[in-house]
Amino acid sequence: MIEHLYRGLCFFTTEAAPGGRHLYFLVTGPHSGRIVLANVSSVACFSGSVCIVKAGEHPGITRTSHLRFKEARAADVKRVLLALNSNVFRQTADARAILITKLAEALQASDAVAGEVIDLIKVDRS
Repeated sequence: MIEHLYRGLCFFTTEAAPGGRHLYFLVTGPHSGRIVLANVSSVACFSGSVCIVKAGEHPGITRTSHLRFKEARAADVKRVLLALNSNVFRQTADARAILITKLAEALQASDAVAGEVIDLIKVDRS
């Protein structure tokens, strides 16, 4: 049973999830009951920003993938814990700090990301 969330924790959604199976990263630790989630896809999405994650940067990435800026979101810690503990989300290997920093910097610099996401990243990095 997972009792707490932390920066770098990763999980896959299931095939039954909207959009299918995707790898998600916790880009921040919890702040005021919220965390930042970001995911990647092998399909490029055109948001005006680019962040490429290469195969091998995380064990779950087997081919070049793209950060999905418009889908990055602030999420409720309790809801994410519930999804992880009920196998709606399936935890996988943690991301290395260098990859999480890369994702956080890309999200923070993008115009396609919600303000709450950027604010949480700023708090996490201070």
